[in-house]
Amino acid sequence: VFVQIVPLPPAVIHFPAPYGCPPFAPDIQVDSSFFAQEAMQWEWDFGNGVKSSSPQPQPIYETPGTYVIQLHVTSSEACEAVYMDTIVVHSLPEIDAGISKEVCIGGLTYLDAPVPNDDSNQIHWFPSDGLDCTDCARPLAGPAQPTTYFLQLTTPEGCQVLDSVDIRIRPYIQPTITVEPDTLICLGRSVKLEVTSDVPIFGYTWDRQDSTLSCHNCPSPVTSPKLSSQYIVSVTGEGGCVAIDSVYI
Repeated sequence: VFVQIVPLPPAVIHFPAPYGCPPFAPDIQVDSSFFAQEAMQWEWDFGNGVKSSSPQPQPIYETPGTYVIQLHVTSSEACEAVYMDTIVVHSLPEIDAGISKEVCIGGLTYLDAPVPNDDSNQIHWFPSDGLDCTDCARPLAGPAQPTTYFLQLTTPEGCQVLDSVDIRIRPYIQPTITVEPDTLICLGRSVKLEVTSDVPIFGYTWDRQDSTLSCHNCPSPVTSPKLSSQYIVSVTGEGGCVAIDSVYI
């Protein structure tokens, strides 16, 4: 009797990059000698509940995790072999570029993005127009026109997530105010706090709860502090545009 030994199908699967970010479509490469054997059947199990009988499938992984990919091949001689390899799909961090805001013409606002507290992540805001920094979590924005700012976060694994925030421009000029410079006085003496502006002001609010302050809603209150103090004034211009400044006595 003659017995012929038929070799197993020499399929070898390989991933040039066995890791990625969702949605991850791994580049599955199969040894060319695998096709030379004229394999009769291909049975793939991608470890995520998806199967395929294609010789060169293109699976896509939407969920982070570690997956074992199995290839079960059956040659034309009914010989069977199983080959396995592992891929890793990294997790994506959650980011939020913040809520949309309105600023007056010439006004400023912070872009408050509660990004993950991880120094290994890279932050990038774009476009850079009107921003005081593009690689910080809380840039100060003063766009000259309505702008959509994009926040891109890149993890150490190279995964990127993107979010955006709209900054709208109100058709009113942002007040520019000047408060009297910091002043040194003797105990028991009084001083007038003067506020001037380049546009009409419709409201003043001094937030220093000082019983010696002559008024809390006027442009020029008089005070006689018993201790060194900082006085912060908020003014409201046309259209509700607000400006803030302070003086130290």
